[in-house]
Amino acid sequence: MKKRFLFSVAIIAAFSIGFTASDEDLLENKAPQQEEETVDERIPSVIPEELREQVEEFIQLYDGVTPPNVEGAYFMNPEILVKSTLSYDSPGKTFASEYMNFTNQNMEANTIDMTRVQGGGIEWMKGSGAFISGYDNCFTIYFNMAGEVNGVPVTEAIVVSGVKTDGGIKNLSWAFILKEKGNDPYGSVVPVGTIRSFIDSDGISESTSWPYGEQYARSWSIVDKLEESPSLPCSHVTW
Repeated sequence: MKKRFLFSVAIIAAFSIGFTASDEDLLENKAPQQEEETVDERIPSVIPEELREQVEEFIQLYDGVTPPNVEGAYFMNPEILVKSTLSYDSPGKTFASEYMNFTNQNMEANTIDMTRVQGGGIEWMKGSGAFISGYDNCFTIYFNMAGEVNGVPVTEAIVVSGVKTDGGIKNLSWAFILKEKGNDPYGSVVPVGTIRSFIDSDGISESTSWPYGEQYARSWSIVDKLEESPSLPCSHVTW
């Protein structure tokens, strides 16, 4: 298992520079090193160790107890696939741009809410009360999220990491595990259990205004929607 006390995001940076940068350029995009880190003791209760080890194959994790304030909206344009468990996926594949909106961050409890919308609404997810860890300007957020992909109701476990800057988030990357999905007659959603990770193509996700207002603020039960189409099996991964 990787050591968790000194971190580098060289792998993520390699993709975020667009596959054209030199080795010297990539070295300049390493995350700040931490001299002393305290691991939040809640992490094992939020993310099972075996699942955490699996996710670490896909995304940089920051474990500290003093994450930065990351509230606000950020624009990833476009997204680049870094890694996938699907044999037909190719690293470097371009996906539609997306907005991430972080709200209600509690700096004492280290919790936060997020809504993400991709492709103008083709895919959207919402999660509340997520756990955020980190130190200095580095952070990682662990979400259980519900939403829709191409009209199919889904639930996902999502991890988001990055380095907060004045203009946005540097090396913003995120990974998901598809936990459940509803009726998908055309196979428009990846199989349950799929893991994918993504980064912003230019390595910086700019701060922006949230363009969707309250459109995705509605409350609805993903469980009810999943039960409407019980013909497909569901995998229950618990974070």
